[in-house]
Amino acid sequence: MAATAERYLSLQEVGDEIGVSDQTVRRWVKAGELAAYKPGKEYRIKGSDLEEFLKTREVSPKVQSPLPEADEARRPELSWKAAQSHAKMGARLAEVWGPELEEREEAADLQWLMRIAEILADYEVVLRELLENVTLPDKETAEEVAFLAMDLNAFLARIQEALPRVKEEAQRTKTEAEKKASR
Repeated sequence: MAATAERYLSLQEVGDEIGVSDQTVRRWVKAGELAAYKPGKEYRIKGSDLEEFLKTREVSPKVQSPLPEADEARRPELSWKAAQSHAKMGARLAEVWGPELEEREEAADLQWLMRIAEILADYEVVLRELLENVTLPDKETAEEVAFLAMDLNAFLARIQEALPRVKEEAQRTKTEAEKKASR
């Protein structure tokens, strides 16, 4: 780890280096256990701070075997393909659940709407983090991924617009039922 002492690492790089998920590293940062800096849109951790943290936590970096040269050369391609794949999946979720939205809204199915909103919001975070950390190979791919991500964002916006109306309707129905029960 001495080579990374003055280098800043992303949460993913830290997780990869010590064998934990980036979510675990994010929890350490949010709990104030591990120092992190946010120069841009992403937390960065100084290698020397990580070394100190590992000493106090008694966590040792995992031993990673280096990737064969052929796989190392394919890493950028695999990264942008993952971003492209996630964008396609997000658009597919919107396509599958889209027709059901109006029906669920009319039925005041608050539980379904909240569950779908949570899933899509989480998915949007994953996709955004992927896209912020990947260089797409060409303009055509970038436009395709952007278009697909817009489908996901538009559907999430529709869900978020429907939620207050459905919540209001559910509250009104509950109030009416309580009035009838008290008579």
